[in-house]
Amino acid sequence: MLAVCGWIAWIGDGLPQHVSSAAGADVLDCEGATVLPGFIDPHCHPLSLGAQLEAIDCGPGAVGSIEEIKAKLRAAARLHPRGWLKAACYDEFRLAERRHPTREDLDAAVPDRPVRLVHGSGHALVLNSAGLRAVGIGSTTPEPPGGTIDRDPSTGELTGLLLEMNEFVAVRMPRPSEELLRTRAERASEALVSAGVTSVTDAGYRNDLSRLELYRRLDADGRFKPRTTVMMAPDAELAGVSGDGWVRPGAVKLMLSCSGGRLSPPLEELFETARVAMAGGDGSLAIHAVEETAVLAACEALASCPPGVGITRIEHASESPPAAVDAIARSGAAVVTQPGLIWRRGERYLEAARSGGPSLSCLYPLRSLIDAGVLVAGSTDAPYGSWHPLEGIASAITRTSRGGQAIGSEEAIRVDEALELFGPSAAAVEGIGRSRGSLRAGKVADFVVLDVDPLESDPAGLMSATVLRTVIAGATVWPPTAA
Repeated sequence: MLAVCGWIAWIGDGLPQHVSSAAGADVLDCEGATVLPGFIDPHCHPLSLGAQLEAIDCGPGAVGSIEEIKAKLRAAARLHPRGWLKAACYDEFRLAERRHPTREDLDAAVPDRPVRLVHGSGHALVLNSAGLRAVGIGSTTPEPPGGTIDRDPSTGELTGLLLEMNEFVAVRMPRPSEELLRTRAERASEALVSAGVTSVTDAGYRNDLSRLELYRRLDADGRFKPRTTVMMAPDAELAGVSGDGWVRPGAVKLMLSCSGGRLSPPLEELFETARVAMAGGDGSLAIHAVEETAVLAACEALASCPPGVGITRIEHASESPPAAVDAIARSGAAVVTQPGLIWRRGERYLEAARSGGPSLSCLYPLRSLIDAGVLVAGSTDAPYGSWHPLEGIASAITRTSRGGQAIGSEEAIRVDEALELFGPSAAAVEGIGRSRGSLRAGKVADFVVLDVDPLESDPAGLMSATVLRTVIAGATVWPPTAA
């Protein structure tokens, strides 16, 4: 039994008289279902999620070959005869041809208008010839910092495959109108609350005051339901902007990648940007770092900064062997990781390990980081991972791929620890632990009702658990008919 009025007034069996008579208190009888704190997703890309939900689905569940991708593109071109065609979620590892599509493949399907096909990871995309021309990529175009323009090794011709260039392409495509962004936000909002997400962070590294204000308008219009934190670009002007409220600015985000053995940006530039970022605002800083080299460099950058009053965090830390775990612990940074990718991309990781890639125990480590005293939060990175926190929670416990193969099983954690990843730990890395992340009187009434008890059910079964109800500030936002 819960009594709520925007905040939790009571939780337990029965209902005390002083609570039942409290003005404005609503009583919710969960009838034996499981109630958990609302899931907090501290690293997501809601507007990109909304864009993916409107794109042509070329993911593993929708297509099994490049020929099927071409068929879907042809059908979509007939239905939508003008402008860019946007497709998403392909995974070359799970296509019959076991390769990336090429511009020639896309040209064969749609020769006369631009096509963009984004990889499920978000780190690669393929353009057809018209798309390459539309964004100004030709045979002599230099590669941007951190990006790779793939070329046929025998001819030098563009294949259409671009690595780490999603942003490069996006800013050269037609800018979406605010109404289109609002529509995408509404789609993303419904997806997130249906998965039990009550608080979410837009982890874009180019976010500025205009993005913050967009979310505030979306909140005012009721088109985006979750409480929202917006990471900010290092040069964002936020003087006088409140750090409290339903929509709030979050950590400054820096991007650090390692492509072709090169750090981008170079280490000294990263150090200087990090020092400047931590000197302003509350000092909260997030560094995107996936590869081991980037993770170690991020730790160095954080160590070079003056003491801050905010939170430092490393986003992903996907490849973290023992030396990287030790460096993270010494740096004092938190880690925001994506355990759901262990399940979603497990076969790819197995294949890479067999070919000399990272050891499976080094991928998205959990046990090692927690035992080293590192604050670890879970996130989805949607749309580049599933937007369902339960998938990440289950994967953190089982450490298995879709096919049931073990992926670094020594890094598995307990059920209660996995639940904390998207609850109190996520609240802590966002600096909102006083009001969110747990169920107790006096905290905001953000919670989720499930049809299973994670502590007593088969962890693998959490993948298919049903969110019966999502409540934010005491109001039911999922399912819509109950709102």
